[in-house]
Amino acid sequence: MKKTNAIYFRTAFCVGVDRLFRRTKKFEIPDVQKMAVISVDGRKVEITDADMIRRMTDMVTSIPFEKGESSKQSNGFGPILQWYDAGGNVVESISVMGEQTINYDGYFLDGVGWRN
Repeated sequence: MKKTNAIYFRTAFCVGVDRLFRRTKKFEIPDVQKMAVISVDGRKVEITDADMIRRMTDMVTSIPFEKGESSKQSNGFGPILQWYDAGGNVVESISVMGEQTINYDGYFLDGVGWRN
């Protein structure tokens, strides 16, 4: 019994430390009414089809992201994905920087284990 508890504790500790130092983020986007894709030149396409919103949201929430360098000194940006609640308030906003990189909350985040 003690050996089993020790193995369980060691495993849980290692997983916890790994996640702490890797600084991963997995998005949890609540039920939303609308989504928008905003291009680099400012054109905005609103999406209200529930199935399309779910599929696009699932693509983002299925990928764990690892926190990278600060993006505060960066002048580059990419298309923006935004999700809105029933009141029209933005509940999440992500700038897509490349195939596996996003800009979120002042940091570049890279998809972990993601391949197209």
